[in-house]
Amino acid sequence: MPLLEKLHSDDFDVQFSKTDLHSSVYHLVAADLRNVEELSQKLDQCQINKSVPTVFIAECVLVYMETKHSANLLKWISDNFSTVFFISYEQVNMVSTFGAVMLKNLLARGCDLLGVNACKNLETQKLRFLDEGWEGAKAWSMMTVYSELPLADKQRIQKLEFLDDLEVINQLFEHYCIVCSYKDSASLGLNSITL
Repeated sequence: MPLLEKLHSDDFDVQFSKTDLHSSVYHLVAADLRNVEELSQKLDQCQINKSVPTVFIAECVLVYMETKHSANLLKWISDNFSTVFFISYEQVNMVSTFGAVMLKNLLARGCDLLGVNACKNLETQKLRFLDEGWEGAKAWSMMTVYSELPLADKQRIQKLEFLDDLEVINQLFEHYCIVCSYKDSASLGLNSITL
């Protein structure tokens, strides 16, 4: 069944714009995350219930924003959602030699990591949340995450053509991390989530 048929209801037609899609059960919106007022307006138009436990997922998003903008976004989320969990996958340990080479290569491709200051280590990754009113934050390098995987998953990953060298895997995984941050006014036990 096509997606539009699943989103359509008798009471509400699916609505499109150049950047957004709205139905009675689903909203897809585009917003400049540096502009929390725009984001807030778009979410208000969707009638989002900020008192319901909410999860935010960001994959290499915050690092592309100046730290003042990502801090503003994280503060806005913390101020507006009472029970919230944020999962971020980003670069880390960017002050190492490998990190410097990665930055140089990305810059040569026109990718400027404006928020790299928050990616110095796992502690700076956690502090970006804690400094903006979040109750807690945990961070793990992808090497730590990888070490917790079942052997079969590790073997499957190592078969990938560009990840068949364990030394390269180790270097790469030490320069990416997962950060989990939370505010838990509903006492759901978000602080107990771990690997």
